[in-house]
Amino acid sequence: MGLWGYAAGGQALVLNTPIQSINAIYTQAGLGTEQVLWEIAAASVACTVSGIYQGGVGARDGSTKDHTSGLENRFNAQVSHSSLGMTLEDANGYLLEFFSKYEETHMNPPSGKPFSEIYNVGTLEPTNEWLEKYNTVSDAIVKTGLDINNRWKEIKRKAN
Repeated sequence: MGLWGYAAGGQALVLNTPIQSINAIYTQAGLGTEQVLWEIAAASVACTVSGIYQGGVGARDGSTKDHTSGLENRFNAQVSHSSLGMTLEDANGYLLEFFSKYEETHMNPPSGKPFSEIYNVGTLEPTNEWLEKYNTVSDAIVKTGLDINNRWKEIKRKAN
């Protein structure tokens, strides 16, 4: 489902029913690519501000074996937490920014790599190559003003 579908469906349910909705984000791009992270960032913001509970991430539309890992799910949580309390107008600005990072390749996305090529299967730690891409995209998002590293702490303090 596209970003508009996530947002419109989630908002309709929140505004008109007592149903709590949950979704899993399925990206076009494959695991271990910067595009997979940009797609996750956009969908995480769209879903969070629309009242949709985040249920995880799958790369390549869930159609490719061994294309999910802990790192992109952590990233989903970081972006979602940082989006709590965001206005729809602010969210739209972030969505447009994030989508611009992969718009040209969205319909012909990079296929990525399977889990065994981006993680050390003995230690279950991400490879340096995958961590570098994660850090590059994370840093770029923080530069947009969305503090995915620390915003959750602020939200938690306000809740207590």
